[in-house]
Amino acid sequence: MKKQNKKTQSAGTGRPIKRTQSKKGRRLADLFPDLANYEANDDQTTKDLLLTEAEFGSNYRKGKSRRLQELETKNIKVAYENLRSEHARVSRLGSVLDVVLMETNGDLHQLLDVPKTEEQATALLRLWFINSGPRGSRVQLTLHDLQAAIEDLNFDEIDTEIARRLIFPIGEPESVQDFAGCVSLARQSIYPRIRKIMESFDKLRDDKDFAPLIAAVSDARLPSQTGIRFPLQHPLISISLLPPSGSIGHVTDLIRVAILCAVRGDALEAQESQRPVRLTTADVSGTQVLQVS
Repeated sequence: MKKQNKKTQSAGTGRPIKRTQSKKGRRLADLFPDLANYEANDDQTTKDLLLTEAEFGSNYRKGKSRRLQELETKNIKVAYENLRSEHARVSRLGSVLDVVLMETNGDLHQLLDVPKTEEQATALLRLWFINSGPRGSRVQLTLHDLQAAIEDLNFDEIDTEIARRLIFPIGEPESVQDFAGCVSLARQSIYPRIRKIMESFDKLRDDKDFAPLIAAVSDARLPSQTGIRFPLQHPLISISLLPPSGSIGHVTDLIRVAILCAVRGDALEAQESQRPVRLTTADVSGTQVLQVS
């Protein structure tokens, strides 16, 4: 089997440094592998790493030992930072997995199906943004990140109830008149709140901690020329059917807000930015879906 050459990308030149044995001998990139993989080397370091040992000796007839020591010191610093980064990655991943194991009592098989309880939904959402890669699995964002993005909107209890009962309930929303009576407020005072809440949700489309959830929900959207539909067998979409509770930021809130944001582009283009979205369930050709209108 032909052995493949290892390559590392240099930020200084934009060219890969080949860590291979050449006819003239080893390159310095082989002697300092961590430094060779570093993405912010200065131009001189990059040039030195491209040299073979013989070429390096010719270029540094004077000061060779000192330059080698400088490169060794840089390599050690980069290696140390790599270890710190790897420790942080593993610790973050371990923390998420520990919580998931606790929430599921160690039975991860229950997460293979659509979640039926708040605990299962929470565990699923924690695992959803763990991405695999050549350097190991990495937590893209946590449930805490998502909840913090929502909590930063600073909704009070009435705002939360407006969102759940008037903006994104599953099924027919309450009338503004009935809702206003329930919370002992004038009907006309509810409309400005609705506008403010929807404007806040629109801002989440550009929030770096919430945008990945919007993208994940958007990817689940079914192709359709007759309406906006999401399959309820999709694990994330199924969470929207669970009843929300407590303050804003419940897992159900997160998914419903993400669905709202995922379809807002159509409403904004139609200049209907303040019109709430209606979510209903339906059976379309034997497929249970969440319809958006």
